[in-house]
Amino acid sequence: FFSIPSCVLCFFVVFAIEQRLENQSIKGTQAMIPCTLVERGYIRDECVGQGSFGTTFKVRRLEADSSATHVVKQVMLKKLDEKHMKHTFKEVELLKNCDHINIVKYVDSFLDKERQLNIIMEYCSQGDLTTKVGASSIY
Repeated sequence: FFSIPSCVLCFFVVFAIEQRLENQSIKGTQAMIPCTLVERGYIRDECVGQGSFGTTFKVRRLEADSSATHVVKQVMLKKLDEKHMKHTFKEVELLKNCDHINIVKYVDSFLDKERQLNIIMEYCSQGDLTTKVGASSIY
């Protein structure tokens, strides 16, 4: 009997989900009704990252009893070609279907009135994998 490393297992789970998504249309993407972060119950805080297609901000719930911090990844869809847009919506579907301690948790997603896709996820206070690998003394 041997143990399968979690990264290998994770690869097979993601691969299986990708195959299932390729065989069906991405659910819910056409039915999204544009709204704002506030209408969705969040208030935006400081920027925590920026890329070619969007920006990531810390967000907090508007509810007084909620102290949880999340992030919103705002993807500017108008900058994406069809291939990248499909990839972005596939990312949302993958996050929705993944439940693993080593994968950031999906919370919500929606289109805003500026045609940006907003993906709400858990906040990782120690940074992302790129930051961790870059800070590693191994490399």
